[in-house]
Amino acid sequence: MRVLLLFPTLAILCAFSPVARSETGHVPPPRPEVDVEPPPLARAPEHARRPIEVIPELSLSLPTCQSGAGTERCAALEPAWGAGLATLYRPNPYFAFGGGFSYSESPSSAQAEGAVHGEMLGVAAHGRVYLYEQGAFDPYLELELGYGSLRSTLVTVGGARYEDAAFGPTARVGGGLDFVVTQSLELGGAVGFTHVLLDRGERCGAGRCVRGSAPSGAMLGALVFGLRATVLFGDRL
Repeated sequence: MRVLLLFPTLAILCAFSPVARSETGHVPPPRPEVDVEPPPLARAPEHARRPIEVIPELSLSLPTCQSGAGTERCAALEPAWGAGLATLYRPNPYFAFGGGFSYSESPSSAQAEGAVHGEMLGVAAHGRVYLYEQGAFDPYLELELGYGSLRSTLVTVGGARYEDAAFGPTARVGGGLDFVVTQSLELGGAVGFTHVLLDRGERCGAGRCVRGSAPSGAMLGALVFGLRATVLFGDRL
């Protein structure tokens, strides 16, 4: 009987003892983690951009003519084939600026009054806004502001030569898309419209030239389609 009463008594004493209460409310600290792997290294950007771009271009231009009398000569011009070269500095993946020049020539086309020939020459400052920071495709919008000349020439059946020329500030707006071929080369195409803000001109014929405002039949500009190769230099951006 005494033995049976001993066990309940010991249980009651253990429950009310300070040591038992402290052990009951104690929460052991979390176990330290072991064998934690280091975080993965950051991946290099896929097809990262580079700061220096040298861009040769082959172009096809469709001339547009000023309205008014005498526009037949300009309208008779064939599409012009040309070339250009630009160099851009790209301080970050989304913006670039630089400069370049271009030249286009329309081959002679036979008309009833003679052969008509045209040419365009311009130099300009370039600005671009790119849409992708990295990747295999590099689309962009561009603006060019500069100065240019547009000239159309008529050589009559009798051998007489007449020229209409216009000079003034130029503006070209457009866009393009390049495809990354290697780390240092991109290939692509572009389309844009070049407009000459005609501020003076010259009309030559019968051995003399008359300078003044732009001739009424002079070209206003051209719709330009281009094929471009972009050569890249410098460290990754």
